[in-house]
Amino acid sequence: MPAPGQTVPTLTLPRVGGGSFDLHGLMGPKGALAIFYRGSFCPICVRQLSAVVDRMDDFAALGVQPVAISCDDADKATEFVEKAGCSAVPVGHSLTAKAARDDWGLWISPARPGTAEPAFFAEPGLFHVNGDGTLQTAWVQTAPFARPTLDDVLGAIRFQQEKQYSPRGTYQGDLAG
Repeated sequence: MPAPGQTVPTLTLPRVGGGSFDLHGLMGPKGALAIFYRGSFCPICVRQLSAVVDRMDDFAALGVQPVAISCDDADKATEFVEKAGCSAVPVGHSLTAKAARDDWGLWISPARPGTAEPAFFAEPGLFHVNGDGTLQTAWVQTAPFARPTLDDVLGAIRFQQEKQYSPRGTYQGDLAG
């Protein structure tokens, strides 16, 4: 998982609608909120991205560009954008489950029998990336439930910007028992 205060991994994927999705190239003047969603099969993800669209002005006021990423293939990601009505949000697709786990620290789930879930997919995560490409805050879920609200996320970003709040969770040294 990216470490707070450190540069997040390069993330270049195909983009819904064509072209390339490059996280570092898509950031607003004060960064991005990278929203990793489970897939087009997830109604909670659809609601979350629909809500992001409703709050685009709030993100713009903070200089933060919301972007969305999933392990969905091109067809499923396009279907997701249509369901969520989130064409205003850049959406990258075809992230491998291995990259989701190894590069971003996301939890991976296998499909449940009899569902529309893909063989493997990433559980949700939000990463607030500063304008310099460093990780400010991460919210990583092991399941689709109990995600932070957009009010909480926007409030955290606003507070961090106003107070020049340093990334937390940065200590990597020994911890004596």
